[in-house]
Amino acid sequence: MASRRYHNRSYLQLLYLTVLLLPLLVAGFWYKTKLADIQSDMERDHHNLLTSAIALINRELGDIRNALNLLHLDHSLNIALDRQQAPQLGIAADVFTRFGLSIRNLQQVRWLDESGMEMVRVDIKNQKTVIAQPWQLQNKANRYYFADAMKTMPPALYFSPIDLNVEHGAVERPFKPTVRVAFHTGIIDPMPNGVLILNYDLTKLFKHLSSLKQHQTQLSIADDNGYWLLSPQSDWQWGRDLNHPQYNLKTQTPALWQELTKDKTDNAMAFKLGSVSSERSSLMADGSRDIFLLAITPAAQTQANRQRVLWEAGVIALVLFIPGIWLIRHERNYLHSLKGLNDQLDRDNQRLFEAQQQAQTLLEQQQVLQDDLVEARKLSSLGMMVAGVAHELNTPIGSAMMAISKQQSDLDTLKAQISGGLTRSDLDSFLVNAEQGLALAEQNLARSVTLVQRFKRLAIDRSNEDVVAFKLLQVANDLTDAIKIRAAKQHVAIVLDIPPEIEMRSQPGTLSQVLQNLITNALDHGFDTNNKGSINIKARLEKGWVSITVSDNGKGIEPSFIPQIFDPFVTTGRGKGNSGLGLHFVYNWVVSVLRGKVKVQSRLGQGTTFFLQLPQNLETPAL
Repeated sequence: MASRRYHNRSYLQLLYLTVLLLPLLVAGFWYKTKLADIQSDMERDHHNLLTSAIALINRELGDIRNALNLLHLDHSLNIALDRQQAPQLGIAADVFTRFGLSIRNLQQVRWLDESGMEMVRVDIKNQKTVIAQPWQLQNKANRYYFADAMKTMPPALYFSPIDLNVEHGAVERPFKPTVRVAFHTGIIDPMPNGVLILNYDLTKLFKHLSSLKQHQTQLSIADDNGYWLLSPQSDWQWGRDLNHPQYNLKTQTPALWQELTKDKTDNAMAFKLGSVSSERSSLMADGSRDIFLLAITPAAQTQANRQRVLWEAGVIALVLFIPGIWLIRHERNYLHSLKGLNDQLDRDNQRLFEAQQQAQTLLEQQQVLQDDLVEARKLSSLGMMVAGVAHELNTPIGSAMMAISKQQSDLDTLKAQISGGLTRSDLDSFLVNAEQGLALAEQNLARSVTLVQRFKRLAIDRSNEDVVAFKLLQVANDLTDAIKIRAAKQHVAIVLDIPPEIEMRSQPGTLSQVLQNLITNALDHGFDTNNKGSINIKARLEKGWVSITVSDNGKGIEPSFIPQIFDPFVTTGRGKGNSGLGLHFVYNWVVSVLRGKVKVQSRLGQGTTFFLQLPQNLETPAL
């Protein structure tokens, strides 16, 4: 009882632990997997956004490079500015005018001589060109882009940093992002030493770039000094041109700037701005004049995703936890009810023990027999037969006890009648009842003795490994008498077709175990509940060999299962407590002990047949 309570307490503790941990483990796994999916989706959005932006920028830069290359190769321009003659600035202005009208987004076309003086300049605005008058031309020798362009050797093109266009000393509004692309003339062409410069309006490009989005991910761009050209907040943009040095990536997020200057950020990394992936693009062919393209998912969005997934994980844990609590309560109530039933069963057993004292001698004989079987080598197979014989003994023993009790009652009545005056009819009635009662008691006690002797013979056979002579039919009858109770409960009939003259010299106990394992295997696996069926055991003697078939008309065996059916631990009933060793033992007993052969045939829906071929006479096996 104490062991049972300990087992129940351990079971409940394990159940509590499972109900607590399982929802947490499932929710944790779901949380981790979901976040990984969100991260993967975000990285894919970042990649798509950066790819689209780089494609736009490269296409725009390609158009600019092509435009300037076409211009410096223009035949008319080369003639007008031929250094072997006086420059024909009017013709050059016409070329610039024609060129300015044919190229979109062009703001200005000009040629500066080696001193930095504008010699020809055409301004383009609203698809109209204006040729600058001589008094409007300026010297740009002190501008950084002129000095840098003069250092660039053709055929390479020079690109200035992207900045805002300045008109009359002030930043033009609305803002016009501008890039200057220049070609150093006079090196590989007939023109004089100088610089051919295009001012290119990038307003449309930046509008297009700012419209690019992938769900919650936005595109930002910084130059190689860390200033924002396109940023998460519009007032951060163009900090260099607007004299706002605090709006700089270097100072705002130093960790991110350090990563950008090392290499591209392939996967989204967490920074103060949020989750960031980046690509580096160079304006110039030599890899200089970098700009950094950043795909940024705001930190608030990342945190919102985490909170949403955490909330969903909590819901999952709660959904799993509620049935667990119900299961615990159900199991506690069940164990409590089971304890009450066990207590009641103990009390009933005690009363039954007290009521059966008169049959103690037979019960002790049965218990001794069971104890002997426990010590036997093949106890596992006899355990089921003990229950069958005990069930068989209960009926005759109970009937005998009822007859004896009736005789005792009649005797007490007779004594009372003798004291009060016994009549002849009373005496005759007592004698008739006594004769009938004694006959009934004798008949049932004889039946009990027969059952005990039959089961004792079966037990002796099981415990004896000697080779002895025996009748096969007798061994089969002893076995089926012990097992028929279980078969009857499953509505399965056991039919014997064994000629009584078949006599073998072998090990009857081992053969009985083989037959029992085959019968119990059919009962365990061959029949559905409440479906009637039959198990047929047939034997024939042929030229010194006994052929035995054990067949049933049950469900049959799956064809893929048959090749390994005799292997250890192979079973289709693992959930019912079967170990998968029964047929493995059958094979070993038949082949190794009985020196025979065994095989099986089965068809789904039609049943299964085991074929045994055993020698009629078996020599004593060597130890």
